[in-house]
Amino acid sequence: MNISAQDWLDRARALGTPLIDDNTATFVWHGEDPPILRGDWNDWDEGSPLPWQRAKGARGKPATGPVWTATLELAADAYMEYCFGTDDERVDDPFNPRRVSNGMGKTNHWFYMPQGEPTPLARRQRGVPKGEIIRRGLELGVDYSITHSCYNPTPDGLACAKCDSCLLRKQGFGEAGIEDPTKYAEI
Repeated sequence: MNISAQDWLDRARALGTPLIDDNTATFVWHGEDPPILRGDWNDWDEGSPLPWQRAKGARGKPATGPVWTATLELAADAYMEYCFGTDDERVDDPFNPRRVSNGMGKTNHWFYMPQGEPTPLARRQRGVPKGEIIRRGLELGVDYSITHSCYNPTPDGLACAKCDSCLLRKQGFGEAGIEDPTKYAEI
């Protein structure tokens, strides 16, 4: 594919990133030094990030500064999370507003490939009490002592007991009449 730097930039601004073409996802970065790019595809390994390639300019249509691309092939139904940077220093993807908590106090960007969609198992049906969901999880063998839902855990990994997720979790265990195995920070 022979696409100019400005064309990559224009597409990223118009469509968001990564840019999906068939089974490829192309990330776009605009600036001098592209950040480390890692995610589900490389087990979040900072030592083996997805490599960036500097996009070439086009005659008569110069890019406004360096433009970089990084492309990978994925399954047509893949769901991926990724970040720009290290665990200590992250940079937002300016072309992807989709973010999700990573459960460790940071956020990841995410995307679906063309045939990907949320699993119905993860979709909570409206009107189903949280306590019923917890009871059903126990029937299916879920070990809630190893699950985590806090949006703002303490540095030593305790649930904050204050965020919406902690409050809903506590409410659900209360509704189910089951002891909550979550280790909460003292309020």
